[in-house]
Amino acid sequence: MKSSKGIALAIAAVLLIFGVYWGYKNIINPKISTNNLCKAEENCLKALNIGENSALVLSYSKDGKYLLGRGLDGTRKWTKIDDYKAQRLGKSTAIAIANDGRYAVANDNKKVQIFDAAGQEMLEFSVADKTDRSIKKMVFVPGYDIIAMILPSEERGKPLLTFWSTRNGEFISKLTHPSSIASLEKSEQGIIAVGMYNGQVFLWPMSDLGNKKLITASQNEATIQALAFDQKASILATGDSEGKTTLWDTKTGQMIKEFEQTDSLIKALAISNDGKILASGSYDGLYRLWNIETGKLLESQQYDKGISAISLTPDAKQLAISLIKEIVITSKRVKNTKSYGPKWIEVESKNTIPGLILIRDLSKLNFN
Repeated sequence: MKSSKGIALAIAAVLLIFGVYWGYKNIINPKISTNNLCKAEENCLKALNIGENSALVLSYSKDGKYLLGRGLDGTRKWTKIDDYKAQRLGKSTAIAIANDGRYAVANDNKKVQIFDAAGQEMLEFSVADKTDRSIKKMVFVPGYDIIAMILPSEERGKPLLTFWSTRNGEFISKLTHPSSIASLEKSEQGIIAVGMYNGQVFLWPMSDLGNKKLITASQNEATIQALAFDQKASILATGDSEGKTTLWDTKTGQMIKEFEQTDSLIKALAISNDGKILASGSYDGLYRLWNIETGKLLESQQYDKGISAISLTPDAKQLAISLIKEIVITSKRVKNTKSYGPKWIEVESKNTIPGLILIRDLSKLNFN
């Protein structure tokens, strides 16, 4: 009996230690890091986190009431009007928000769940009969009861753009592409933009899926990492792996404007609802805000951590920006405890600085 009790106590102690470590690593330490950085910034309103890795995707709802984020450590829904109170949604492989506030979450088991704005599940369906791998990207198609998602095809390097009913989860159609897909976006008019690894962009209108438009966004076949439409779908912004941010005329496919190039790939883009400003974030941590019409740089911030995602509120008064975790390796001299060798030796230590999400205040900026 005593032996069994001792074993139980030992197991309980181990579980307690593990729980404390997990809590510090995933909750306490990330919160400390986010709060400290937010306090150091004059225009930071709030600091958020998903876990150690922060967010790979961020998206505000159309009414600006909540922010949805997906990271390696899980998925969160933050209610903006409730001081960004967080709701945990578990782990996911892709997320999407519809104009009416519904949101979709794709899981590792190749299932998609669709919730209403309040968080009540409306529909669950599986895509397992079309792929044996996870869904990586998806968007609701405005004006249609359809959700579009990227699925790997049987032919390597030629993924499928698939379309599914949001009423019953039934498969509708599919389109093939000549290269792997890096980015996916939709317009308010029901146009789906697909950014390719070979530097091309395909525009697919839902009104006539066979009538695609091709934009050669990168002459050097630089990967199209980020896409953003303006409200009228007359302009498409692209960000590529060579650090170029470019505006395109969606009707003619001609380049309108190219912004100052960065030294690192563009990870995220966002255009305000009124089409006046463009926000960009690069992998080397450079955030910039532009006046689209004049090309004037309105705001810039160089972070010491890479940017993985950004999103603008509909009124463009707030911007969510996700910074990736950072692993800092340092060395220090310590006394050699062995009886041989030098008296002092160099020892490396690794410090992980968690990823974080900052809510920037843009309300005081002059956008002209």
